[in-house]
Amino acid sequence: MSWHSLILLLLTGFSVAAVTGPVESDSALPTGAEPIRQRDPARAALYQGRGIELVSAGKFEPALDQFRRALAFEPANVNALINAAYCLDRLGRYDDAIEELSRAEKLNPTNPMIFINWGNSLINLKKFEESIEPLQRARDLDASNQLVRLNLAAAFANSGHPEKALPELAVAADINSNNATVFVNWAVILAGLGKTDDAIAKYRRASEIDTNNTGVLFNLAVLEEKLGRHKDAAQTLEQAAQLDPKNDMIAFNLAVVLTATGESARAIAAYERTIALDPKNVSAYYNCAALYERAGNLAGAIGKIEDALKIAPDNTTLADILNRLKASRDKRPGVVPVLPGGTLN
Repeated sequence: MSWHSLILLLLTGFSVAAVTGPVESDSALPTGAEPIRQRDPARAALYQGRGIELVSAGKFEPALDQFRRALAFEPANVNALINAAYCLDRLGRYDDAIEELSRAEKLNPTNPMIFINWGNSLINLKKFEESIEPLQRARDLDASNQLVRLNLAAAFANSGHPEKALPELAVAADINSNNATVFVNWAVILAGLGKTDDAIAKYRRASEIDTNNTGVLFNLAVLEEKLGRHKDAAQTLEQAAQLDPKNDMIAFNLAVVLTATGESARAIAAYERTIALDPKNVSAYYNCAALYERAGNLAGAIGKIEDALKIAPDNTTLADILNRLKASRDKRPGVVPVLPGGTLN
């Protein structure tokens, strides 16, 4: 009988870097200010400072109000416009954020933060093609800004130009070689282009920088398994399991890989751990039963299929397998099922 095993392929996708936080004012901040109609940069700085404090606390709505007050006293304050746009973006009001940035551009078209935020809001709107132009402008104004390179790479990749993302990520890595996000995004793009060995190298670098990132380790293991490097994949998943012992999908995929290496006893233990973490994972019962049968433990195999049928009582494949196993146990002919591909539900 041929049992079906599977491994979950779950790449993390792009991790678009967040826009840079509010730009702080250098002005002294007076206290006890009240709104007035005439231009007053000092009072504007007060509200700007209060807004920055609120942003730091994650309170974007009240922070936006403070930046609006700053603009009432100093309408040409580009920093306040950028900060207001930042808050609007965090509140999901991307079009409003772009409108504020458009105003800021008219006042200072050489400020790269305007275009970084502009591009980021367009990315959040999933207007990836449109986001390229402002991000390129930001890059031209500040070529050493790693954030620009990251977001521009994401814009290229998501608009169907992944090959154009690679040079941006290479420069981003030169700017700061200790940013794991750079290497994760680089690996995702390389994997999508079929450059698996190169993607593995980038994931390994990311895991060296961020040693506790189980997502990086999981994706690395997926690619190692894809190339048939089962022992490497098992080692990587074991490392991930040590970091996150309650992650059922790590345990499940570790069991799959251990099965491929021929380490059945360890694979059974990993499936049992998966079941303990996720009692409704039918595929874990199914694959574990296969290993029990191969080991000659019919009672264990029957028990796992019976448990699976409690979760999926209408699954005819499981019912057929149970009949065959019981027939084998009782030494009488049974029905050999034709197993479908994919996950059992």
